[in-house]
Order: sequence, then structure tokens, then C-alpha cells
Amino acid sequence: MRERAGQESAETVAGRAEQATVPKWRPDVEVSVLPRDYPKIAETVRAAGTEGVRAIEVHRRLDWPDNDGSRQSVRNRLQRLAQKGWLRLVSRGVYAWPARPRSEECRPRRGGP
Repeated sequence: MRERAGQESAETVAGRAEQATVPKWRPDVEVSVLPRDYPKIAETVRAAGTEGVRAIEVHRRLDWPDNDGSRQSVRNRLQRLAQKGWLRLVSRGVYAWPARPRSEECRPRRGGP
């Protein structure tokens, strides 16, 4: 019985440790390089414009299940995108697409590194 309990806790710890790696924003990358649901979230904020959109509104626009875990997941991902430079934190819980010069807008990579 102890062995099983130890295995379960190790699996739980491993599950919590697994986080998507969000790269820092660079002018030569597109949102498609972002992992899992991050591109959808980033594009939802981009569509809202540079004025900003509340995290709860992003959640509604994504049409994800309406529960605390799902809402918190969107908040966490928005925070991570802001920390990495993909989004701008306007105020607490409000995110916007950064106003960048046209030459720095996200675009697909062109041949080579």
C-alpha cells in the first residue's frame, strides 16, 4: 500500500511540474510557435485591440467551460504571455496586444535561423 501511495504522489508532483515553455517574444516569430492553447489566447487578446480586455472576457470569448479551474488557467496563461512580452498588462486582470512598430509585428519566419 505504501508503494502505491508513493507512486501516486510522484505522478501528481510530475503532473504539476509539467508546464508549457513559452518563448520570449521576438519580432521574427509568429504566435503559432506558442504551445497548446496559447495561440488562441494571444489571438483573442490581439482581436480585442490595444485598449485591453479583462481576463474573464478572454475566457468567455474562448468559450471554455465555465468553472474556476478553467478561468484560472486562462489567467495564468495570460500572465505568462505578459511576462514573456507577448502581451501587455494594462492593469490588474486587463491585458492588451502591445502597440509595436509595424516592423516588429509578429510574422512568420523566413528561411534560416
